[in-house]
Amino acid sequence: MRLETAPRFLHVAALVALNLLASTRSAQSSGINSTVDYSTTGSIAAAGSGTPIVSFQGVDNGTLSLASPGFNLGQFMVAPLPAGASLTLDGTPFDIRFTATGADGTSSGDGTTVDLKGTLGGTIAGGVPSTLFVVMDDAIRPAIYPPVTIFPSFQVGNLSGTFDDAPGGIVALLVGPSGGSTSLGARLQSLSTVPRPAPEPASIAVFGGVVGLLGWRWARQARARRRA
Repeated sequence: MRLETAPRFLHVAALVALNLLASTRSAQSSGINSTVDYSTTGSIAAAGSGTPIVSFQGVDNGTLSLASPGFNLGQFMVAPLPAGASLTLDGTPFDIRFTATGADGTSSGDGTTVDLKGTLGGTIAGGVPSTLFVVMDDAIRPAIYPPVTIFPSFQVGNLSGTFDDAPGGIVALLVGPSGGSTSLGARLQSLSTVPRPAPEPASIAVFGGVVGLLGWRWARQARARRRA
């Protein structure tokens, strides 16, 4: 008696079904040990005339990760003023642009750019120490009750994350008699993989039903051929 084997399409269908199940499980995975590459640029509204007294120097090749969540957004640079001169800033706006440029050392052209806005306040005086203050914009920290912080979010490749810009919302920029610079820090809050779209259970059930029906028809036809 000759034994009939299942047709090739049934073997292929079974492999496809197993792959669908594996895809569903992998899409639910949330482990993350990745790094994100980033850069920043910034601008400050004109304060005074001539050469800007306060400027912002961004980061060219920064890296952040959950293993080391604190990272640098850049530096506020303050040029020295002549003795006796002063400059007062009252709500001077600035804009810092954070761009995720890659993941795990691989450059990516699909990274998110996040605009971080705020204001500068305080007085710079020539020849004596001065203090400026950075206040992050209320668009990032809504003045509502109960207090809610909306963390800026970004995405690059298959990674998605959030960070806290200038934790606390207010940063003091200490300026010596001959000027100086102060870094603006941030802290990574979350970093996770973006799951691939997982097949819906209903789709898997329908596919399995079709495979089962085809298998049943093949078996019935095989029995009929043996009887003939």
